[in-house]
Amino acid sequence: MKRPTIPTPLSTTLVLICSILLPSLFFPQGAASQAPPDQPELQASEDSTDTRSSNAPDWVRPQDRPAEPWPGRSHDLLHMRRLAVRGGIEDQRHALQLLERQIMADRVRASDVEVMSFIEQMVLTGIRTERRNPSNPADSSQARTLLRAEAVQVLATIGGPETEPVLVELLSKEQDALVLSFAVAAAREIAKAPGPSLEAQLIAIARRNNNMLRDEALSRELIRTTEQFYLRHGHTVEPEMFREILRMTQAAESFSTRRQAAEAIRTLRGIPE
Repeated sequence: MKRPTIPTPLSTTLVLICSILLPSLFFPQGAASQAPPDQPELQASEDSTDTRSSNAPDWVRPQDRPAEPWPGRSHDLLHMRRLAVRGGIEDQRHALQLLERQIMADRVRASDVEVMSFIEQMVLTGIRTERRNPSNPADSSQARTLLRAEAVQVLATIGGPETEPVLVELLSKEQDALVLSFAVAAAREIAKAPGPSLEAQLIAIARRNNNMLRDEALSRELIRTTEQFYLRHGHTVEPEMFREILRMTQAAESFSTRRQAAEAIRTLRGIPE
């Protein structure tokens, strides 16, 4: 009687190899269809996320969600107000830096009346006259102007429609070209499109700059703000602003500013004069 053969380890290994290789040789499409699709799906989802984030408007502010908790808010606001009213220019700068840290922590909204009252005082009034120290080199008129320009930047960082009245009042009263340049730059950051009052002030600033100030930095900010309002937000530029930018192509002393104005005119073509 013949005994059954016991498979050796070598023959078992060969059978397993053949069972794996033969289907992939004769049925390549079937094998490909059995491949896990996890990696391509992950890649596609990453691409769609990047697309959504890159297409998000840059004027969007987190006003639609509540602010993060601000521990010690009342104490901090009282301390900042005391520094701004009773101290010198370095104290005011320190108070502004304290507010900036809270803004970076997403704890401030434009609807906060106390914060807006504080920043409005910093932007419009600056340091009180009786607290100025002319003998201190750090308390010069230039340093005070720079501090107010920093306050305008903080206002733009807060954003939101509640900040527009402060900016309109600043543009209507300010005489310093540097602060005006920062204010015009802030105008394109605080909302999707300017309201009628803000737009009227931008036109008035452009007309005053062309007739009297002739400040190159202010001219460049006016051109950029007008162009970005039109391009990013589909806002129809008023004929007066169009004409003022057209005047900059001839009135500006700097060649780079005249060229920038000419490029903006080409972009804004089609708007009625």
